[in-house]
Amino acid sequence: MQTQVHKSSRMPIYKAIMTGSDWRDTKILTVQEADGFQSLVVDLSTFLKQIRTVRPKGIEYTVYLADSTAHALTRTPDGEEPNTTATVTKMVRRLELRPVRLPAIIGFSFIEEHGSQAEKEIAKLLAQKFANELTELGFVGTTDTYDGTNFNTLAKGWIAIAQDTTGRPDIHRVDFSTLTTWRDKLDAVINAMPSRWYNPSKNVIIMNPTDYREFADEIGSMTGGLPYLLNPNGLKWKGHNIITVEYMPAGKVLFTRLDNIVFGMSKNIQRSREVNHFRQAVFYNIRTYIDYEFIVDDMVVFGQ
Repeated sequence: MQTQVHKSSRMPIYKAIMTGSDWRDTKILTVQEADGFQSLVVDLSTFLKQIRTVRPKGIEYTVYLADSTAHALTRTPDGEEPNTTATVTKMVRRLELRPVRLPAIIGFSFIEEHGSQAEKEIAKLLAQKFANELTELGFVGTTDTYDGTNFNTLAKGWIAIAQDTTGRPDIHRVDFSTLTTWRDKLDAVINAMPSRWYNPSKNVIIMNPTDYREFADEIGSMTGGLPYLLNPNGLKWKGHNIITVEYMPAGKVLFTRLDNIVFGMSKNIQRSREVNHFRQAVFYNIRTYIDYEFIVDDMVVFGQ
Protein backbone atom coordinates (compact mmCIF):
# COMPACT_ATOMS: atom_id res chain seq x y z
CA MET A 1 0.00 0.00 0.00
CA GLN A 2 1.51 3.31 -1.03
CA THR A 3 1.44 6.11 1.49
CA GLN A 4 -0.74 9.04 0.50
CA VAL A 5 1.10 12.33 0.35
CA HIS A 6 -0.64 15.36 1.85
CA LYS A 7 -0.98 18.19 -0.68
CA SER A 8 -3.30 20.60 1.05
CA SER A 9 -0.49 22.96 2.10
CA ARG A 10 1.56 22.93 -1.08
CA MET A 11 1.31 26.68 -1.87
CA PRO A 12 2.73 28.13 1.39
CA ILE A 13 5.62 25.64 1.67
CA TYR A 14 8.49 27.98 0.84
CA LYS A 15 6.85 30.91 2.62
CA ALA A 16 6.60 28.81 5.78
CA ILE A 17 10.33 28.19 5.75
CA MET A 18 11.63 31.52 4.50
CA THR A 19 9.30 34.37 5.49
CA GLY A 20 10.80 37.45 7.12
CA SER A 21 11.84 40.58 5.27
CA ASP A 22 14.97 41.14 7.31
CA TRP A 23 16.30 37.55 6.84
CA ARG A 24 16.86 37.22 10.58
CA ASP A 25 14.23 35.37 12.59
CA THR A 26 13.31 32.20 14.48
CA LYS A 27 9.95 30.50 14.32
CA ILE A 28 8.13 27.30 15.13
CA LEU A 29 6.20 26.26 12.05
CA THR A 30 2.45 26.01 12.36
CA VAL A 31 0.91 22.57 11.86
CA GLN A 32 -0.15 23.56 8.35
CA GLU A 33 3.30 24.94 7.49
CA ALA A 34 5.03 21.86 8.92
CA ASP A 35 2.74 19.58 6.92
CA GLY A 36 3.62 21.47 3.76
CA PHE A 37 7.36 21.19 4.37
CA GLN A 38 7.07 17.49 5.24
CA SER A 39 5.10 16.86 2.05
CA LEU A 40 7.84 18.52 0.03
CA VAL A 41 10.54 16.43 1.73
CA VAL A 42 8.65 13.17 1.14
CA ASP A 43 7.84 14.09 -2.47
CA LEU A 44 11.53 14.64 -3.15
CA SER A 45 12.48 11.13 -1.97
CA THR A 46 11.64 8.28 -4.34
CA PHE A 47 11.69 5.81 -1.45
CA LEU A 48 10.00 7.78 1.35
CA LYS A 49 6.95 8.49 -0.75
CA GLN A 50 6.40 4.75 -1.26
CA ILE A 51 6.44 3.72 2.40
CA ARG A 52 4.32 4.70 5.38
CA THR A 53 5.19 8.15 6.65
CA VAL A 54 3.69 9.49 9.87
CA ARG A 55 3.76 13.06 11.12
CA PRO A 56 3.12 13.25 14.87
CA LYS A 57 2.88 16.55 16.69
CA GLY A 58 5.12 15.34 19.49
CA ILE A 59 8.15 13.07 19.82
CA GLU A 60 6.29 9.83 20.59
CA TYR A 61 3.71 8.15 18.40
CA THR A 62 2.01 4.77 18.10
CA VAL A 63 1.49 3.25 14.64
CA TYR A 64 -0.89 0.41 13.86
CA LEU A 65 -1.33 -2.20 11.17
CA ALA A 66 -4.69 -3.96 11.04
CA ASP A 67 -5.07 -7.68 10.36
CA SER A 68 -8.10 -9.94 10.22
CA THR A 69 -8.84 -13.66 10.36
CA ALA A 70 -8.07 -15.53 7.14
CA HIS A 71 -11.62 -16.81 6.54
CA ALA A 72 -14.81 -15.41 8.00
CA LEU A 73 -17.43 -16.34 5.39
CA THR A 74 -19.78 -19.03 6.59
CA ARG A 75 -23.30 -20.40 6.12
CA THR A 76 -25.73 -21.07 8.95
CA PRO A 77 -29.42 -21.96 9.17
CA ASP A 78 -31.82 -19.17 10.12
CA GLY A 79 -31.82 -18.49 13.82
CA GLU A 80 -28.43 -20.04 14.53
CA GLU A 81 -25.25 -18.21 15.46
CA PRO A 82 -22.37 -18.28 12.96
CA ASN A 83 -19.54 -20.63 13.82
CA THR A 84 -16.94 -18.01 12.88
CA THR A 85 -16.71 -14.23 12.83
CA ALA A 86 -14.25 -11.74 11.37
CA THR A 87 -11.76 -10.63 13.99
CA VAL A 88 -9.72 -7.50 13.35
CA THR A 89 -6.56 -7.07 15.38
CA LYS A 90 -4.19 -4.14 15.59
CA MET A 91 -0.45 -4.68 15.56
CA VAL A 92 1.32 -1.85 17.34
CA ARG A 93 4.73 -0.21 17.23
CA ARG A 94 5.85 2.76 19.30
CA LEU A 95 7.95 5.48 17.69
CA GLU A 96 10.38 7.49 19.82
CA LEU A 97 11.56 10.37 17.69
CA ARG A 98 15.03 11.86 18.16
CA PRO A 99 16.14 15.41 17.34
CA VAL A 100 18.09 16.23 14.19
CA ARG A 101 19.04 19.59 12.73
CA LEU A 102 20.07 20.75 9.28
CA PRO A 103 22.47 23.71 9.37
CA ALA A 104 23.14 25.46 6.08
CA ILE A 105 25.02 28.51 4.84
CA ILE A 106 23.60 30.33 1.82
CA GLY A 107 25.90 32.91 0.24
CA PHE A 108 24.74 36.40 -0.72
CA SER A 109 25.61 35.64 -4.34
CA PHE A 110 23.01 32.84 -4.45
CA ILE A 111 20.36 35.17 -3.04
CA GLU A 112 21.28 37.95 -5.47
CA GLU A 113 21.28 35.56 -8.43
CA HIS A 114 17.76 34.31 -7.74
CA GLY A 115 16.31 37.69 -6.76
CA SER A 116 12.63 37.52 -5.78
CA GLN A 117 12.71 33.71 -6.17
CA ALA A 118 15.57 33.27 -3.67
CA GLU A 119 13.38 32.21 -0.75
CA LYS A 120 11.56 29.64 -2.89
CA GLU A 121 14.81 28.20 -4.27
CA ILE A 122 16.39 27.99 -0.83
CA ALA A 123 13.33 26.13 0.50
CA LYS A 124 13.61 23.60 -2.32
CA LEU A 125 17.35 23.24 -1.74
CA LEU A 126 16.96 22.56 1.99
CA ALA A 127 14.00 20.20 1.47
CA GLN A 128 16.00 18.18 -1.09
CA LYS A 129 18.92 17.98 1.34
CA PHE A 130 16.57 16.75 4.05
CA ALA A 131 15.01 14.18 1.69
CA ASN A 132 18.36 12.76 0.59
CA GLU A 133 19.90 12.50 4.04
CA LEU A 134 16.80 11.22 5.83
CA THR A 135 16.45 8.46 3.23
CA GLU A 136 20.13 7.58 3.51
CA LEU A 137 19.97 7.53 7.31
CA GLY A 138 17.17 4.96 7.15
CA PHE A 139 19.58 2.52 5.49
CA VAL A 140 22.94 3.39 7.07
CA GLY A 141 21.92 4.55 10.55
CA THR A 142 23.32 2.21 13.18
CA THR A 143 22.24 3.73 16.51
CA ASP A 144 20.61 6.83 17.96
CA THR A 145 23.50 7.65 20.31
CA TYR A 146 24.93 10.50 18.23
CA ASP A 147 28.58 11.11 19.07
CA GLY A 148 28.77 14.57 17.52
CA THR A 149 30.59 13.56 14.33
CA ASN A 150 29.32 10.25 12.91
CA PHE A 151 26.28 10.68 10.67
CA ASN A 152 25.38 7.00 11.06
CA THR A 153 24.74 7.44 14.79
CA LEU A 154 21.94 10.01 14.36
CA ALA A 155 19.27 7.30 14.24
CA LYS A 156 18.83 3.53 14.14
CA GLY A 157 17.65 2.79 10.61
CA TRP A 158 15.75 -0.11 9.11
CA ILE A 159 18.84 -2.18 8.27
CA ALA A 160 20.24 -1.85 11.80
CA ILE A 161 16.87 -2.92 13.20
CA ALA A 162 16.82 -5.91 10.83
CA GLN A 163 20.30 -6.91 12.05
CA ASP A 164 19.42 -6.60 15.75
CA THR A 165 19.11 -10.28 16.61
CA THR A 166 18.87 -9.63 20.35
CA GLY A 167 16.40 -6.77 20.44
CA ARG A 168 14.25 -7.90 17.49
CA PRO A 169 14.28 -11.73 17.48
CA ASP A 170 11.05 -12.07 15.46
CA ILE A 171 12.61 -10.70 12.28
CA HIS A 172 13.51 -13.55 9.91
CA ARG A 173 17.16 -13.64 8.85
CA VAL A 174 18.73 -15.52 5.94
CA ASP A 175 22.43 -16.36 5.65
CA PHE A 176 23.78 -15.83 2.13
CA SER A 177 27.26 -17.21 2.86
CA THR A 178 26.63 -20.56 1.14
CA LEU A 179 24.59 -19.15 -1.77
CA THR A 180 26.36 -18.13 -4.97
CA THR A 181 23.67 -16.71 -7.26
CA TRP A 182 21.18 -13.93 -6.73
CA ARG A 183 18.43 -16.27 -7.83
CA ASP A 184 19.22 -18.58 -4.92
CA LYS A 185 19.53 -15.66 -2.51
CA LEU A 186 16.20 -14.15 -3.47
CA ASP A 187 14.53 -17.57 -3.37
CA ALA A 188 15.83 -18.09 0.16
CA VAL A 189 14.52 -14.70 1.27
CA ILE A 190 11.09 -15.27 -0.27
CA ASN A 191 10.84 -18.77 1.22
CA ALA A 192 11.61 -17.40 4.68
CA MET A 193 8.47 -15.24 4.69
CA PRO A 194 5.76 -16.86 6.88
CA SER A 195 2.78 -18.09 4.86
CA ARG A 196 0.54 -15.74 6.84
CA TRP A 197 2.27 -12.75 5.23
CA TYR A 198 3.18 -14.22 1.85
CA ASN A 199 1.60 -11.96 -0.76
CA PRO A 200 3.47 -11.20 -4.02
CA SER A 201 1.15 -8.26 -4.74
CA LYS A 202 2.21 -6.52 -1.51
CA ASN A 203 5.65 -7.80 -0.52
CA VAL A 204 8.63 -6.15 -2.22
CA ILE A 205 12.31 -6.98 -2.56
CA ILE A 206 14.61 -4.06 -1.70
CA MET A 207 18.20 -4.28 -2.88
CA ASN A 208 21.24 -2.28 -3.89
CA PRO A 209 21.34 -1.09 -7.57
CA THR A 210 24.65 -2.85 -8.23
CA ASP A 211 23.29 -6.12 -6.84
CA TYR A 212 20.20 -5.64 -8.97
CA ARG A 213 22.32 -5.29 -12.12
CA GLU A 214 24.16 -8.50 -11.24
CA PHE A 215 20.84 -10.25 -10.79
CA ALA A 216 19.61 -8.84 -14.11
CA ASP A 217 22.77 -10.16 -15.81
CA GLU A 218 22.04 -13.61 -14.37
CA ILE A 219 18.52 -13.52 -15.76
CA GLY A 220 19.72 -12.21 -19.12
CA SER A 221 22.21 -15.05 -19.50
CA MET A 222 19.54 -17.70 -18.98
CA THR A 223 17.92 -19.37 -21.97
CA GLY A 224 14.81 -17.35 -22.77
CA GLY A 225 15.75 -14.71 -20.22
CA LEU A 226 15.95 -11.72 -22.56
CA PRO A 227 12.17 -11.09 -22.90
CA TYR A 228 11.89 -11.29 -19.12
CA LEU A 229 14.70 -8.78 -18.80
CA LEU A 230 13.04 -6.37 -21.24
CA ASN A 231 9.72 -6.33 -19.38
CA PRO A 232 8.56 -2.67 -19.45
CA ASN A 233 7.08 -3.07 -15.95
CA GLY A 234 10.52 -3.73 -14.52
CA LEU A 235 12.26 -6.83 -13.27
CA LYS A 236 10.39 -9.00 -10.79
CA TRP A 237 11.19 -12.28 -9.11
CA LYS A 238 8.56 -14.91 -8.44
CA GLY A 239 5.90 -12.21 -8.85
CA HIS A 240 7.46 -9.79 -6.37
CA ASN A 241 8.39 -6.24 -7.36
CA ILE A 242 12.04 -5.27 -6.90
CA ILE A 243 12.89 -1.80 -5.60
CA THR A 244 16.44 -0.50 -5.80
CA VAL A 245 17.74 2.08 -3.34
CA GLU A 246 21.19 3.58 -3.73
CA TYR A 247 21.71 3.67 0.05
CA MET A 248 20.91 -0.02 0.55
CA PRO A 249 24.11 -1.80 1.69
CA ALA A 250 25.58 -4.05 -0.99
CA GLY A 251 25.04 -7.78 -0.60
CA LYS A 252 21.94 -7.38 1.57
CA VAL A 253 18.22 -7.78 0.84
CA LEU A 254 15.16 -6.53 2.69
CA PHE A 255 11.83 -8.26 2.02
CA THR A 256 8.57 -6.93 3.46
CA ARG A 257 5.50 -4.83 2.69
CA LEU A 258 5.98 -1.13 2.00
CA ASP A 259 3.30 -0.16 4.51
CA ASN A 260 5.21 -2.11 7.16
CA ILE A 261 8.19 0.25 6.77
CA VAL A 262 7.64 3.42 8.78
CA PHE A 263 9.35 6.81 8.74
CA GLY A 264 8.28 9.33 11.36
CA MET A 265 8.96 13.08 11.20
CA SER A 266 7.50 15.37 13.85
CA LYS A 267 5.44 18.43 13.01
CA ASN A 268 7.49 20.17 15.69
CA ILE A 269 9.79 21.98 13.26
CA GLN A 270 11.87 25.02 14.18
CA ARG A 271 13.46 27.24 11.56
CA SER A 272 15.97 29.95 12.36
CA ARG A 273 18.20 32.09 10.19
CA GLU A 274 20.66 34.89 10.72
CA VAL A 275 22.58 37.21 8.42
CA ASN A 276 26.36 37.15 8.78
CA HIS A 277 27.78 40.12 6.90
CA PHE A 278 31.36 39.14 7.72
CA ARG A 279 30.82 35.79 5.96
CA GLN A 280 28.50 37.36 3.35
CA ALA A 281 25.96 34.65 3.94
CA VAL A 282 22.72 33.74 5.66
CA PHE A 283 22.96 30.95 8.25
CA TYR A 284 19.99 28.59 8.38
CA ASN A 285 19.05 25.97 10.94
CA ILE A 286 16.06 23.61 10.70
CA ARG A 287 15.37 21.30 13.64
CA THR A 288 12.87 18.46 13.90
CA TYR A 289 12.52 14.91 15.27
CA ILE A 290 12.64 11.59 13.36
CA ASP A 291 12.47 7.83 13.78
CA TYR A 292 12.52 4.65 11.65
CA GLU A 293 10.64 1.43 12.36
CA PHE A 294 8.92 -1.73 11.20
CA ILE A 295 5.42 -2.30 12.56
CA VAL A 296 5.36 -6.11 12.39
CA ASP A 297 8.71 -7.86 12.79
CA ASP A 298 7.28 -11.22 11.71
CA MET A 299 6.60 -9.63 8.31
CA VAL A 300 10.27 -8.75 7.76
CA VAL A 301 12.91 -10.95 6.12
CA PHE A 302 16.51 -9.79 5.95
CA GLY A 303 19.22 -11.55 3.99
CA GLN A 304 22.95 -11.00 4.02
